Amino acid sequence: MGALLDPTTEMTPWRVEVRRESWYLNGHDVFAEGDAPATVHAPRARKDGGLAFPEEDLPRVEAAVRQVLNHVNYSRWRAEGGITQAGSWTLLERRDGLVYLDGPAHAYGLEQDWAVRTVELEYQHADALLELLVALQREMQEASELEQR
Repeated sequence: MGALLDPTTEMTPWRVEVRRESWYLNGHDVFAEGDAPATVHAPRARKDGGLAFPEEDLPRVEAAVRQVLNHVNYSRWRAEGGITQAGSWTLLERRDGLVYLDGPAHAYGLEQDWAVRTVELEYQHADALLELLVALQREMQEASELEQR
């Protein structure tokens, strides 16, 4: 059994549930499972691993990952010998208001790729996900600044 954490202001409407070796990422509109517009604040999953979410939610998803990394369950996992895996997440594409990532995300009972669904993520890949999210936001900020010039 896991612990459903109260979302921080920076991550709302996203939520996380922490467990012993993994965590669940959930969005406000997760009950709109299946095919949903890009404005739905919820994760989308791919059958063979992957995560997508609205581009505008990049900072919120980053804040959700930070909440996990700062939680006692993650610290306990590390203290018990948990080892992180670098480079386990990559950007597939940014399209139609969504960011598509390739990586070890698990969604159970998924009938179609990129359907809205709660995803399970392992602690060993959380640092790599955070690193990618930070890099994507930096790239988007730099591109925005270039457009404004």
